[in-house]
Amino acid sequence: WGDGSAGATSFVIRAAGNDQVKAMMRDAYQHGLCDGLSFEVSKAMPCVLYINGAYWGLHHLRQRMDDEELARRYDVKARKITIVEDLGVLYKGEPSAADKLLGLVAKVDRWDGQGEEVAQLIEAQLDVPEFLQYMAAQMVLGNMDWPRQNVKYWRYEGKPSIGTKMDGRWHMVMGDSDLGFGANASPEHDMFQKVRPMDSPTARLFIGMMRSPIYRELFRSVADDLVSGPLSSARCKAELDRMVLQLSPEMNRHTARWRKPVDVAHWNREVQVLREFAARRQEAVRAQLQRFIGS
Repeated sequence: WGDGSAGATSFVIRAAGNDQVKAMMRDAYQHGLCDGLSFEVSKAMPCVLYINGAYWGLHHLRQRMDDEELARRYDVKARKITIVEDLGVLYKGEPSAADKLLGLVAKVDRWDGQGEEVAQLIEAQLDVPEFLQYMAAQMVLGNMDWPRQNVKYWRYEGKPSIGTKMDGRWHMVMGDSDLGFGANASPEHDMFQKVRPMDSPTARLFIGMMRSPIYRELFRSVADDLVSGPLSSARCKAELDRMVLQLSPEMNRHTARWRKPVDVAHWNREVQVLREFAARRQEAVRAQLQRFIGS
């Protein structure tokens, strides 16, 4: 994967999901933008696929984000990893974990943002800076198929190791983002307002935390750091140029095989949609963030 990591139990060969008829890259591209942030992402490697000698076109070789992959990353037993996804459904691990997470959500949902008891409970069960960075990233990237789905929480069930990801608290895994980055919304779409009325555990947890002036200010700082650095217009454009350079030599043959995208011209037009999103999103997010935090 280019970072010194090796070994895996399984991979996913992905044709780009909902984006395969458009830019053929959105999910892999956005995970790449978030690589190096505090939450987990699935690394991607573009490849040309043949099945029994038949040309099958461009795909993305991806890390499968499950208990086995998390165990590999942190050198622990997979049976010690619990994953809860989307609306609070157990994916892997401890059967009671989903109820415990939903119990935390319920307490935060009723919180007025002032009492220390609930704040201490949040800090004990959730990696707060990581959660807020994850939330900010999904909103900056405009992930429209979220947060009712494409969400994963994970935690280590063994003896806690404070100061590491093995601390027993909930941590975040980034999900599919193929409907993000301008796939079906403009760069000016206000994701902060989209999350506010959402009836999902992730949205309820976030909005409850935003009643606290301390967490609001922390979120403001985290989101501003993202649009000034890892998710800035300049970096988004540079990473897009890099991925386009990787995919473009194969796109003519790929589109001739599948007509998804229809042809290279159609693909280039969709790439321009990503460029426009990258150019305009930073300024839009700053204005929206100010309204959200100040409201």
